[in-house]
Amino acid sequence: MIAALLIAAGSIAGWYAVLQDDKEVLATLVLLAGLGLAVAVGFVAQWIALGRSVWQWVGIVRSKPGKVTVRAVQPPKGFLIRRDANVTMDIENEGRVEQVTQGISIPFLPALAWRLAGRVPTPIGRLTDKRDLDARVWDRT
Repeated sequence: MIAALLIAAGSIAGWYAVLQDDKEVLATLVLLAGLGLAVAVGFVAQWIALGRSVWQWVGIVRSKPGKVTVRAVQPPKGFLIRRDANVTMDIENEGRVEQVTQGISIPFLPALAWRLAGRVPTPIGRLTDKRDLDARVWDRT
């Protein structure tokens, strides 16, 4: 995501530099190409981050734990940067209990919607508040 922001800033700087030479058409092309590349890089980076978090979850499931209990879910802190929703869970395997905090990468638009809609009060509280759960999601016994 930071690479996309740097590309966007570079395209705006390039647009301004070319515009100083009175080449409006070339300046517009530089701006459009740079911003298009920034959007493409940001889009691909979001899906790569989402894929990585999915593979981390697959690793937890493949370890075949005895019991998994979700303790808390914390929504993302931001919508541009720090877009990970954190899930805290207890993983019990052969008598050992390990507390793990696993992040889920949230793409830009859902994170933005979560932040905007999360400010509205609901009967269960705001959606941007941390939720303490005690939900058993996996039990081999």
